[in-house]
Amino acid sequence: MSKAYHHSSQLQETYAHQSKRIIGEKALTLLRDGMLILMGGGTTIREFIKMIPTELKATFITVNPLTAVELLDKPNLEIIMIGGQISRYSQMSVGGEVYQRLSELRVDLCIMGTNAIDAKEGLTDSDWETVQAKKTMIRAAEKIAILAISEKMNSTMRMKVADLGQIDYLITELPADSTQLAPYKTGKTLVL
Repeated sequence: MSKAYHHSSQLQETYAHQSKRIIGEKALTLLRDGMLILMGGGTTIREFIKMIPTELKATFITVNPLTAVELLDKPNLEIIMIGGQISRYSQMSVGGEVYQRLSELRVDLCIMGTNAIDAKEGLTDSDWETVQAKKTMIRAAEKIAILAISEKMNSTMRMKVADLGQIDYLITELPADSTQLAPYKTGKTLVL
């Protein structure tokens, strides 16, 4: 592996890390003491968790074992893990029992990442079980926040998770007035 290649991949990693920190900071503005929050997983979510203030008192429910473990660092959070068979694709608990448990929830806020988001096609993914889990998570929540690094924008995968209109907050590292975000400002979706 040439040095030049290694250097550029390192730069990309640093760039992505910085972008995810910006997204995390914006997402923090949605948190309030006493909330019941359903949370997904992934690297952007992981950055966000690191930034949650230690004094926040809230209950987090997740189907992602790694998310549950990361949340343990926050002493005042109650953490509920919904378990089952774990998808290697998304590292989420999946299957009928998981969807059943999720369908019984009524949470204040659902925070999740995405592999693909498009202004017309909405949220999409390529793994059947993951799509079912995410759909059920969205149905369980009063408000939905999607954390998406801008490189995931304007991309689609084979299976629909949700329409853009079902999302309350789209949080990217871009400034809210960025022209790239203009197509996403439709209906009730707030772009942070």
